[in-house]
Amino acid sequence: QNGTVAQAALQRFGCEVPLAALEGERLPGRFERFVLPLSDGGAGAPAPRQVVLDGAHNPEAMQMLNRELRRTFPGARFTFVVAMAQNKDHRACLQALSADLAVAAILFSPSDNAARTAAPDALVDAARAAGLTSAPVASHQDSLAAFDAAAARADPSEVIVVCGSFNVLG
Repeated sequence: QNGTVAQAALQRFGCEVPLAALEGERLPGRFERFVLPLSDGGAGAPAPRQVVLDGAHNPEAMQMLNRELRRTFPGARFTFVVAMAQNKDHRACLQALSADLAVAAILFSPSDNAARTAAPDALVDAARAAGLTSAPVASHQDSLAAFDAAAARADPSEVIVVCGSFNVLG
């Protein structure tokens, strides 16, 4: 879908690019998968953990992220680290993100854009309003603290997903 839009935009400027040339191109911060050796905070050796980074920041993008998570990790449980801008529909985003997923926890933090970020406590309230009451929900002072908390609390079989803003991805 994005390739077709990019091709049309390039054609407007007189550039003929076959759609096949755009296939496989990925935008950084869109469903980037990593396996990281993360410690659970204990004395044991770090365990490999699946981590997904995605800049999804509106309900439609959150739905696409949700679909890709279900397709890529069928039956998995997810721990989310979420930061969002103030002007987003937090409740709709969180509903789209969590629909039909086994949510182990959602940890909220501010994004790196201090002028636009939503307060983590406001995101906790939005999660409760969205009906996310079966999984632990918490706020943290910064995204690194939220990620560390996710690594410490998540079972090694869970997938840690960082999303909600490109600004939280670094």
